[in-house]
Amino acid sequence: MRWIVVANLLLGACYAPSAQSGSPCPDGVCPAPLVCSETTQTCETSPGIVEVTVDAQLRDGCTPSPELCGDGIDQDCDGLDPPCVANDEPAGAIDITAGGTFTTNLRYAHDDVAANGCSGDGGRDVFYSINLAAPRVYYFDTFGSSFDTVIRVYARSCATVGSGAMALACQNDACNVQQSQVAVSLPAGPSCVVIDQASSNETTGDVKLAVFAGSRDGMPLPAGTQTLTGNTSTASNVMDPSDTNCDGPGAGGNDLAYFFTVCPAQTLLLDAATCGGASWDTVLYVRDGNTTQIACNDDGNNCDGSRSRITNASISGGTLYWLVVDGFDADSSGAYTLKTNLR
Repeated sequence: MRWIVVANLLLGACYAPSAQSGSPCPDGVCPAPLVCSETTQTCETSPGIVEVTVDAQLRDGCTPSPELCGDGIDQDCDGLDPPCVANDEPAGAIDITAGGTFTTNLRYAHDDVAANGCSGDGGRDVFYSINLAAPRVYYFDTFGSSFDTVIRVYARSCATVGSGAMALACQNDACNVQQSQVAVSLPAGPSCVVIDQASSNETTGDVKLAVFAGSRDGMPLPAGTQTLTGNTSTASNVMDPSDTNCDGPGAGGNDLAYFFTVCPAQTLLLDAATCGGASWDTVLYVRDGNTTQIACNDDGNNCDGSRSRITNASISGGTLYWLVVDGFDADSSGAYTLKTNLR
């Protein structure tokens, strides 16, 4: 196929007025590259020739560069300056405190937050805000987004994030994909979540941000074999197990919780035990999200009578998961040693 670039200005200099596609050609002559159709006796593009009109801005010396929204400049020379999305800058941060799924497009957004050791520089970003009365755990993922995403979490307002140093958490490329997943304990007061492109090489910007608000605060549960210590004496009665075959609901025991995540389409197994690690009547249980119970044990076999053991609890992909150390009743609390294996 031959490509001919037609400059309308040049044609105008040779033909006054210049013939356009569809113009009549009763004498059988049309200006190149148009030819006279024998069927319609009009000027048409010849088969095998593609007519390309040179954009006026290119003729005037416009050099395309990555577009930025809302600055009154047409960087990519397409004749348009796209508007900015509402949360392109910190002042427009979208409130995600209640959780949910949020979509936007940051293809033309500004680059406000630097890499600071997490992924690359130059990616465009958008802002989301959370405001809490008390500390709580939140879960975030960007699965379903169209580009390599980075989730940056800050324990301060979006207005004070600045260039993005001192993030509470920053996560890139989770679950063997280029999207991100993270759960983190947020303090009381304002927090800010920034969704960023991994670098300036990203050319698309469709974001799908999933947010799950945990019902309580907690501590991260590391993968692999762990020995963890804690004390429920000064804790609160936040969660009671709902499985009456394990421990009746509303037992009133103080509890502490550990949180973790599982990738989509992934199944993990969890062992947990307070055997030999507490002098009081413990209960252990595992939950998916805030309410669904996966496993529970009170007075485990071969586990010092009133201590607890969970073995091979099967946990499949979802959002936020909890392992809770609880007391059988309001009189059961104290120091403990918890042995776990998340694998």
